[in-house]
Amino acid sequence: MFVEWPVLQWALALANFIRPTRSLQEKMLENQVIAKALPRVSVSSSKKPPALLTPRLVATNSGCDSDQDAVAVVIVSRDRAIDLTKTLRAVCGQNVSRLRSIIVVDSSAEPEAIIQAATGFERVSIIRSAVNLGGAGAFALGLLSAIGTGASWIWLMDDDGRPADEGVLRTLLAVARKKNLAAIAPVVIDADDATRFAFPYPFRRRYIFFRREMSDDAFLASTAHLFNGMLIRSTAVFACGLPDLRLFIRGDEIDFMYRMRRAGLRFGTTATASFLHPSSNSELYSIWGGRLHVVYPQIAWKRRCQYRNRAYNFLRHGRWLIMAVDALRYPYFFLVHRRGDVAGLKEWLGCSWLGLRGKLAVDPEIDLTPVRDSEAAR
Repeated sequence: MFVEWPVLQWALALANFIRPTRSLQEKMLENQVIAKALPRVSVSSSKKPPALLTPRLVATNSGCDSDQDAVAVVIVSRDRAIDLTKTLRAVCGQNVSRLRSIIVVDSSAEPEAIIQAATGFERVSIIRSAVNLGGAGAFALGLLSAIGTGASWIWLMDDDGRPADEGVLRTLLAVARKKNLAAIAPVVIDADDATRFAFPYPFRRRYIFFRREMSDDAFLASTAHLFNGMLIRSTAVFACGLPDLRLFIRGDEIDFMYRMRRAGLRFGTTATASFLHPSSNSELYSIWGGRLHVVYPQIAWKRRCQYRNRAYNFLRHGRWLIMAVDALRYPYFFLVHRRGDVAGLKEWLGCSWLGLRGKLAVDPEIDLTPVRDSEAAR
């Protein structure tokens, strides 16, 4: 449609005339509100509590030099202040000088407890999220913030996991340099039983559960439990992307691992370094004489996320054989092992169908209501 130029001029003039203008006092009031909304930032030390930082502030250069082995640590935390203290103590006790920053991504209902847990540890910064981002969202936020510090390496972990000894980071760096890897992970040991793995490993065409089944110098190529002590190059994140926020929990690191493989990144697990984490064995059920295992979380919403994300990942990444096996193992598990658990089978079918269709909406039981610091304090 053609509009005559004089008509357009009159229309613009009329719009400018009737548009409301803000007074100087209104603009000053708006600036004051914005200033109060921004958190104050201070440098953490042994005498001051760690600073609550916005992602924009964390992502600025924090003083990393040109050292190619500079490491930033990302710890995802939610309502586990005691565990966080243990993790920070183990991380700060590493016998390396390349540890540049420790970023805690926290979405706890009581942030004051997390601040208290992190007090006294050097180089710690806390990113406070008022919304529960899940493991996937929190690690994505932490990865971006760590990249922004200028560190060459990023060490990823939950607040309930920790390096087994003071030489873990040094060993991971040495193995990564020797094998020219984009990422390297330690073996994850049951925190309550040093003879068992916290999660089973695929090894020589079967899954193993005990530490004695793997040699001390073993290396598992292209497989790892990623967010439990994995050390990854910052540049590798640009190749495979960030964890998928939609997966929330259960399956986010599986998707990340498949994307690392698709990007052609060299990574793996080394048995020369160990990481402690609570075991998942309570969720594992063996069937057919131990030839196959079924993951069955006891918490309902975690179980639904497990089923949905598992189906989504295997379809997206073309894991047809595993999908075929799941079509046999889960009906057998519910109808035979659990003796006619038809409701459980329907739940698995329904959630898996959602995943196959790419329906990754947040589970209804997950509360995404923002929790402000003042609300948490009350």
